[in-house]
Amino acid sequence: MPTTSILIVTYNCADVIQQCIQSALNEDNAECIVIDNASTDKTLQVIDAYKGQLSIIKNKINRGFTQACNQGIKKAQGKYILLLNPDAWLGSKSLNYLVQQLDTKPKLGAIAPMLKYPDGSFQNYTRRFPSVMGLWVETFIPMRWWNHFKSYRKYTCQDIDFTTDQDVDQPAGAALLFRKQWKLDEHYFIYGSDVDLCQTIKKDNYQIVQTPDAIVYHHQSKGGTENNKLRLFLDLDNYYGMKYYFKKFDKNGQYLAYSFFFAITLFVRVLVSAITLANDLSMRWVKFTGFIQNKNFRSINV
Repeated sequence: MPTTSILIVTYNCADVIQQCIQSALNEDNAECIVIDNASTDKTLQVIDAYKGQLSIIKNKINRGFTQACNQGIKKAQGKYILLLNPDAWLGSKSLNYLVQQLDTKPKLGAIAPMLKYPDGSFQNYTRRFPSVMGLWVETFIPMRWWNHFKSYRKYTCQDIDFTTDQDVDQPAGAALLFRKQWKLDEHYFIYGSDVDLCQTIKKDNYQIVQTPDAIVYHHQSKGGTENNKLRLFLDLDNYYGMKYYFKKFDKNGQYLAYSFFFAITLFVRVLVSAITLANDLSMRWVKFTGFIQNKNFRSINV
């Protein structure tokens, strides 16, 4: 029986999936389960080349990241689950170290490696649990000004020294090892389920640690979500996920603040586009009305 089940959810990521799968297959005492969400590129051809070495679940429709992960968890034989993005790959001996930590520390619910870009530079996707202002800055303020806002710096953990082990709220879902006792909440289609999982682990009185002693290399936005035509729907799904998150965890003040500030800002952007006769007016109108109507990726035929 494998100790760890490595789950990889794929959707149109043929360019990067081979490196991800190969790194998973190099691991001892681990099984690899790939769940494909009806890819239309050559992703399935790449995966099929590994028949007999991994398990493949082929969905006929795009079931989303969260439901696909739960399909993998249901099939998994390992006592630990590793979520691994298709545009990421494991550094040498990294999984062994992560597993050792869970084996020896019973109150450790989940552990995450340090993420690095393919060139070896540090990649910070670790976050504190969402705050309305942190999300608002990240969503609506141009990137070059993000660090001018204390709320954003705090949300993105810029005060934490990640060269040592750190207790964290929400490490990146791109690579996260956790005990099999949890599943993901399928109210989330893509975005938010990893945040929800971490909040649940914490509420169950377990720790979450990020360690520099394990490395995962991660491309940026090459996991099938980089298509610009999908950004509108992905943004709406993100908004929906954060609304649901704030409401689920009894953060009613933040839920109301998030709903108000995001609705106002989205409407102001519609007005600006209308006044300036910008080409993105229709897109911004759909985004505003979709937010008001609480639509997510499932609500829209793409």
